[in-house]
Amino acid sequence: MIACVWIHAWQINLASNQLCGLDTFGYGTYTIEGISALANALSVNASVTSVDVGFNSIGKEAALNLINIFKQKQMVSVGLAGCDLGPDGVEAVADMIRVIASITEVLAFVCEPLLLSSMTPWLTRCAG
Repeated sequence: MIACVWIHAWQINLASNQLCGLDTFGYGTYTIEGISALANALSVNASVTSVDVGFNSIGKEAALNLINIFKQKQMVSVGLAGCDLGPDGVEAVADMIRVIASITEVLAFVCEPLLLSSMTPWLTRCAG
């Protein structure tokens, strides 16, 4: 596995890094170690405001755990494209993101079009 991490003091891009042991096609063995380490790091880091974990097949529960941490932070951007959230996960994530006033950008394209459609009222609020 080749890990590509893009980091600034306020941004972390971990897209396509097999955080949960699965590649973008779902091959591998699911484990929560990588996403748990990220969640722990985010919970103690006050400066990070943007996290992209797209194309990591993290699933609904891991996404909800991250979003729950974002409630306590001043996150402005979250990338969840291709995270295998499933329809009920998309709704749950959208419901959580809607109430986090600091989030102004949700990267959820290609594999999660349902997330964008369920976020339309929120996106209108942010654009208006």
